[in-house]
Amino acid sequence: MKQGVGEAVTVGSGGRAGETDVDTPVRGQATEERIVLPGGAVSLGDEAVSPSASAASRGRGRTFVRVALLGLVGVALAGFWFVGGSDLLTLDRLRASHDTLVSIYRESPVASVLVFSLVYVAATALSFPGAAVLTLGGASVFGFWVSLVAISFASTVGATLAFMGARYVFRDWVARRFMEPMRRVDEGVRKDGLFYLFSLRLVPVVPFFLVNLLMGLTRMPTRTYYWVSQVGMLPGTAVYVYAGQELGRIRTTADIFSPGLVAAFVLLAVFPWMTRSALAWYRGRRMD
Repeated sequence: MKQGVGEAVTVGSGGRAGETDVDTPVRGQATEERIVLPGGAVSLGDEAVSPSASAASRGRGRTFVRVALLGLVGVALAGFWFVGGSDLLTLDRLRASHDTLVSIYRESPVASVLVFSLVYVAATALSFPGAAVLTLGGASVFGFWVSLVAISFASTVGATLAFMGARYVFRDWVARRFMEPMRRVDEGVRKDGLFYLFSLRLVPVVPFFLVNLLMGLTRMPTRTYYWVSQVGMLPGTAVYVYAGQELGRIRTTADIFSPGLVAAFVLLAVFPWMTRSALAWYRGRRMD
């Protein structure tokens, strides 16, 4: 036998002793003896691995993921209810608490941003209404750059948790409940791949929570979903954070007509149109 070539030896009732099936390995890979045992077990060196055992292991892994995700959902819902989250995620409540929140942030900046980020992750993962209010409120308290970093990562982590929940826990329910939109999303992913998700993140023609759920039913890897969402949502997040920062500076009625706030509202109005035009131009270039 030539050096670098491994033998596959089949032993069973239907095989004859001495028969070998010689495989040529990929260059640069180490080789080892692979023996197919009766019943389908595969021996690699001194270990034997049964396909049924491997399938059982994968099944236990999926069950653990489902239970863990359901547990996280339950804890988040209980915590949200306990702190009165439905009352907190309103613009009036945040405006009334603005000065208090700013004082807390100045005293404990790291803890304040951490708690805010966890609340944002929970609100996004569970598709609670009020993410826009959280964005505006966070920007008015933390300022532009701190809010941009915290919200960008928190929203992406929350979206990815919702994506994983749809993939591993609520798959059947999502498929039944959103059958028609699922067909459109599946077709979009099939034709444009990750660019389709990127375009949905730039121009939210499909509701945010629905993108998270439906993408979980596609074959897109979780890692790809995360980084495309992170990049795709960043421009829109920056626009909302800027608007929130300007809203936080309002102290009198005259501040409503400040150049910064006017610019923020103009950006909110023209950003969807700008992104649609940019995506249409890019698609046209791809087809040329």
